Amino acid sequence: MTKCLASEYIKHGIQVNCISPGVTRVENLFPEVIPVYLRTAPVDRIGEAKDLQGALLYLASPASDFMVGQELIVDGGYTIM
Repeated sequence: MTKCLASEYIKHGIQVNCISPGVTRVENLFPEVIPVYLRTAPVDRIGEAKDLQGALLYLASPASDFMVGQELIVDGGYTIM
């Protein structure tokens, strides 16, 4: 979806990128998810909202002006396992 939207909107000067977080502590997180995630997670904790701040600030800053249609995966290394 990100790449599709990026290809459509770039001609209007709109850059579309996304952040794909791993398991993140939120109010409605099912407690059963945590031990399943931690069994294979390389970082021995689940994510917090503050872990996404750097990616968000990067995408909102001029530093990402040449980035279009990309996904920033912020999952504590889970997808490398």
